[in-house]
Amino acid sequence: MKLRNTLLGLTFLVSGTSNAVSINGSIEISGGFQPIDATSSPVGLDVATGIDFTTDGLVVGSAGDLTTLFGSTVTMTDFQFDPDLVPNPVTLWSVNTFSFSMDTVTINTNPRSTTNLSLSGSGTVSGAGFDPTDGNWEFTANTANGTTFSWSSSTVAVPIPAAVWLFGSGLLGLVGIARRRKS
Repeated sequence: MKLRNTLLGLTFLVSGTSNAVSINGSIEISGGFQPIDATSSPVGLDVATGIDFTTDGLVVGSAGDLTTLFGSTVTMTDFQFDPDLVPNPVTLWSVNTFSFSMDTVTINTNPRSTTNLSLSGSGTVSGAGFDPTDGNWEFTANTANGTTFSWSSSTVAVPIPAAVWLFGSGLLGLVGIARRRKS
């Protein structure tokens, strides 16, 4: 069973620590895929253990730091997700100087269905001039209303120590302003 006319949407809403140059923005990639088994043979979504990208992707939407990627061809990398992510990590996509490296995967669809598949996990987006930006992603595939899948990702929240440092710095600044006004 070969699946065509697919849509890959990858969204990055990023924030990082105070001294990082994080990647901000979103990207949507369209292309073809088919679910495969461990021997790379085409199978249904209910028994798939991997994803085979049958075409290069095309950036059909982008925003923020990724705006310049609109209309670019994207190299996609096939991967196995069950029982483990192989290869791990996998550079899932790359376009110009940006890439997304996926390092964890969880199957969310339970029980597995012939028409739906949902995966999630974590990974890192990288690009020239930016710090690697960690995030969480979600992949959904649906064959009930045509064969489509979407990919989305957002960064992990600012770590607690960095958040406390930022809050403390702001608080000290307000205390300093208040003392100046009293003088």
